[in-house]
Amino acid sequence: MLINNLKDLEKQLKIISRLNFTERAFSRNRLKLLEQLCSELKLLKSNFEARSLSLYIRSLLRINYAKKYPANSYALGIVVHYGPGNLPINSIYSWITGFICGNINVVRSSTKTTNQQLEIITLISNLCQKNSFYDIFTFLKDADGYAKLTSKYCQARVIWGSNSIVNLIRKLDCNSKCRDIIFSDRKSAAIFNFDLINNF
Repeated sequence: MLINNLKDLEKQLKIISRLNFTERAFSRNRLKLLEQLCSELKLLKSNFEARSLSLYIRSLLRINYAKKYPANSYALGIVVHYGPGNLPINSIYSWITGFICGNINVVRSSTKTTNQQLEIITLISNLCQKNSFYDIFTFLKDADGYAKLTSKYCQARVIWGSNSIVNLIRKLDCNSKCRDIIFSDRKSAAIFNFDLINNF
């Protein structure tokens, strides 16, 4: 479901927070939705990010979750995703992890989201609604209002951002058992084999 104002978001959060929610992780109905999503992403031929995402999902669908994880793996409940401003598509990869683990996800993508990314998010939102999943997607400009509101209802927060953003969100009131999964400031390095690139 796509929501673009805090009032409607709070209304929906109140509804989903009342659900008796104990869904298993890696359930067949969730894997089936990802299969459907993978197929539909392939149809967006001019959207290179959709093609990359479909390849990623295809690799996830090859995993034998029954063998790899215990049978008693359950969802946490409502997981809120604070997407990164510099790489908006990461919020979708974050959603996939939360979704496959059986959670209800509330995802805020950056206001810098491109048209290609918006096309992907709209597709995912429509599939979730069609298959009776409660996941919420938003592009709210009021990041502070979003963080304060969602922190009141969630069992976990996935925070992408600078150290200062992470520290601000962690200070907000939330459930005492709320888990924070942090992706803060990082430095990375890459090594390129230019001979291989030239051959390619």
